[in-house]
This record gives sequence, C-alpha cells and structure tokens, in this order.
Amino acid sequence: MAQVEFGRSAALHVRRPKGGKASAHPIRGYELWMLTALRKAFPDNGYLFTTERRTPFTTDAINRLIKNTGNRAELPLPIHFHMLRHSCGYKLANDRIDTRGDLRLARPRVDHAHHALLSPARFKDFWRD
Repeated sequence: MAQVEFGRSAALHVRRPKGGKASAHPIRGYELWMLTALRKAFPDNGYLFTTERRTPFTTDAINRLIKNTGNRAELPLPIHFHMLRHSCGYKLANDRIDTRGDLRLARPRVDHAHHALLSPARFKDFWRD
C-alpha cells in the first residue's frame, strides 16, 4: 500500500521499470472511494491488490490475468496489459483531452499524435461553419 497515498491529496505513486521516470497520479472520486473501501475490508493486508493466495501481483501475473480475461471474453485478438494504456489514450483523445503531459509518455508528441490520429472524434465538427 506504500504506493497509494490516501488523504486530502490522494495519489498513486508509480515506479516504472527500465529507467522510466517515477510519477504520482491523483486519485479522485469513485476510484478513491473504492480503494478506501478495499483498504478497510482488508486492514491487515500490506497490498491492495493480491492474487488468490494473498500475495502481491507480479508483472507476469497481471499479464496472464489480462490475457486470460481476453480469452474468456472471446476477443478476436490476443490482448496484453500495455493495451490498457493505449485504450486510455484513445479514450482521452476521443474526449479531446490533451494528454501530452498527463500520460507521462516517453515521447509525448509522437504518442499523443498517434492516439489523436486514430480518434474518430478528432473530425467531429471539423466542417461545421
């Protein structure tokens, strides 16, 4: 739970592998309410998210969980954890939210442009006078 800071300035502290920059992301609203409820439900556990054996998730375990979920949902393509990051980017681009400084992208201009180019909402009202 050390990566989740509760209180007035609730934040998720993210440590990135491979020399990536650590960052803190605000936690608000419903997400904060749910994380607080989870912490209260399991006060003696040192982790918010655990496996069925109550051990912390490893990167491989999360990737397996996402892959298995995609298989059970019978998605037409194999999925992996990093796809969640991209789907978030597409959603934000569709909502016309500038993500260049918010997703902590290594190459903000390139990655933001990639999401914006694939966003159908990008052309909404484009020809409107």
